[in-house]
Amino acid sequence: MMAYGKPSVYGDGGGWRNISTFRLKRLRRAQMLSLVAWAFSFSLNTTDASCTIHMCSPVDGRGSEFHTEDTMKTKNEKRKPPYLKLVGHRGKISIWTVDGTYVRTHLDEEFTNFGQHLVFDCIPADEFWLDKEAHNDEQRFFIDHLLMEHRLMSKGVPYDDALEAADKAERAERKKSGDVRKLTKRGNLPDPAKVHERLWKTLESGVHVWIVNGRLVRSVFDDDFTEGGHDQVYEFVPKNEVWIDNDLEEVERPYVLLHELHERNLMAKGWTYDKAHEDASKIEYYHRHHPNELHDALAKEGWE
Repeated sequence: MMAYGKPSVYGDGGGWRNISTFRLKRLRRAQMLSLVAWAFSFSLNTTDASCTIHMCSPVDGRGSEFHTEDTMKTKNEKRKPPYLKLVGHRGKISIWTVDGTYVRTHLDEEFTNFGQHLVFDCIPADEFWLDKEAHNDEQRFFIDHLLMEHRLMSKGVPYDDALEAADKAERAERKKSGDVRKLTKRGNLPDPAKVHERLWKTLESGVHVWIVNGRLVRSVFDDDFTEGGHDQVYEFVPKNEVWIDNDLEEVERPYVLLHELHERNLMAKGWTYDKAHEDASKIEYYHRHHPNELHDALAKEGWE
């Protein structure tokens, strides 16, 4: 059984987060992607997990009307990259699903799950961007977050304060979804093992690499969890575990895996998170542009 340390933050969503690192994972996570990854077919002796696509409800979480693409004249509008699909409108704001790989490669490497103009200059003023998800089941949470964050920042509220309020709003909606109940029984602490989807591999070092349910991790433990993590950063990740978000498309997983293994190995040697993360980002960026060297790089980190 996992022995928890004292939670540093216990929010409305029932999650623990390490206050010294949880914002860094969003604000400093440099997911530097390359278009070459699209054409790269990589095999790590694993079987693709099946997934179910869940369509989100056309409501913004506060009972107000949310116009879906079926009601909009622009639903068939052709757009250049990174635009993929018009999700809906909220007032004057158009909400788009975009190709996050394209955004991170050509516009802003810090873009992760979603964004808006007051945080990312590359996003037009009247648009919200949502990264394409492998599991299309979190859009309503991200939209709730963006609505709050954008509204407050438009009034002059500093980003950190707007982010905190938006996180709180997002956690409230996640709590309503019933995700927390899936991991708790009779008021007990959430069981991290319940977010495990499948064991990807056990390394010779004893480290277990799990594909996890990213939505449940964000709803219950940390709404800033993005792409992956490990026990050296997140206190809710059991000892000797590395987690890879199941929301990542298969082609991106090996690069995030390399980042997490390299970062974890450095932190186990005493490196700070900042230093280890920066080094891991450089390694990841290089191998996204040199995929033929990825297998050997993973082997050096213990993936053999």
